[in-house]
Amino acid sequence: MSLVKTFHTSEGVFEAGPSDVLGKGTYGTVFRVRKRDDPSERRAIKIFMPETLDENEGVPSTTLREVNAVKSVDHPNVISVKEVVMPANGSLTEMFVVMELCRGTLRDKVQELVKKHLSNETKWVRPLEYRNSGHHSAAGSNLTDVRLPLEYVKEAKIISWQILNAVAVCHSRGIMHRDLKPANILWSDDDLLKVADFGLARFVRGRPTSDDHVVPQTGEVQTMWYRAPEVLLGDENYGLLVDDWSIGCVIAELFKFRISVSNKRIEPEPLFSGRGDVHTLLLIFEALGTSPVITTNPTVSTSESYLRTLPFWSDFFPQWTNGNLRQKLCLLDDLGYDLVTRLLTINPQKRTACRYLLSHPWFEDVKTDLKRFEPWYKAFQHDIIRMLEIDRLPPARPLEEVTTTDGPDAAAARRKRGKENVQNVNKRK
Repeated sequence: MSLVKTFHTSEGVFEAGPSDVLGKGTYGTVFRVRKRDDPSERRAIKIFMPETLDENEGVPSTTLREVNAVKSVDHPNVISVKEVVMPANGSLTEMFVVMELCRGTLRDKVQELVKKHLSNETKWVRPLEYRNSGHHSAAGSNLTDVRLPLEYVKEAKIISWQILNAVAVCHSRGIMHRDLKPANILWSDDDLLKVADFGLARFVRGRPTSDDHVVPQTGEVQTMWYRAPEVLLGDENYGLLVDDWSIGCVIAELFKFRISVSNKRIEPEPLFSGRGDVHTLLLIFEALGTSPVITTNPTVSTSESYLRTLPFWSDFFPQWTNGNLRQKLCLLDDLGYDLVTRLLTINPQKRTACRYLLSHPWFEDVKTDLKRFEPWYKAFQHDIIRMLEIDRLPPARPLEEVTTTDGPDAAAARRKRGKENVQNVNKRK
């Protein structure tokens, strides 16, 4: 029995061997494939877990949501879907998605930069201890500061800007990703970062006309370490700004390091690596402080006391007057710290959206390097400006969460609509 998997697409026949599995998730497996006639031409193909597919229910909503989201944002910083292939026999269990192939994830890219610029020196792991330990420079003067190499900082800024740009563009098209993390940000051969894995994404619209138009959203979104505090506290009406929180965590991770247990090399360290939801929430409070969020002072505005109204809030949570985030991110300069804190604001009503940070002064010294992204930025700037309101509370309404009444032929109708949607998605460019 051959171990080579074969995929027939409109571009030709692609093949994948046992060692070509790039990753497995809840909904499917991604393979690295090569074209049979031209092995230099490669793609990534995602097949779906049989248990997530139901012949009677048609194409899963998560699949349609992911493909439609990617197709609606034709942008270099967003992964591109080449084709959705439905076999001639119509079997959903054999359906797959053809995507562009990338070199690796953001974590792989940062590991390469760490190896190149930081030389695996342990001083980057505990810079404050190193700074205060009495180390001396070669010239004999006291080492009063520990600064990251300029080359690494420059690369980190370019990475950060691309991520902000990608998320701003997604939001301008009304797409809330809801699972942003280093593993879902890919790195291509031409050093472009691409946001991927839109399986948890939602299409949203602007302010609802009334409370009746707000549809509750699931809290089972975002990887825990990158989950916004309002989601951790059970808010079912969160908005696009949950993505901005995740991006703040990702950017902060570029400037915080630990020693890997597996290979004893330094690597980026997640900022809020909690062991559970409550532990993660307490790490957030410890880093950012809880005042005036948990104050009981009646003179404090409603927006400041917003979190205290959420389902999982407890008045028994510990209080921290001042956070320790500056100590955690002591390798980050003041302008970079200002950008991160605008994203990592506990109260979403005070959080800054990504699109407002694309012109932040922190990026001033890499403007020349960012010029190659200028045409893409200008092409979407009108959309970004047009969507001024959709990431502000009250939150947006998911378009596809509409209640329907099943009739006797509902399953057949859904199955037919699902196949028609796949055909329509393939026609969109």
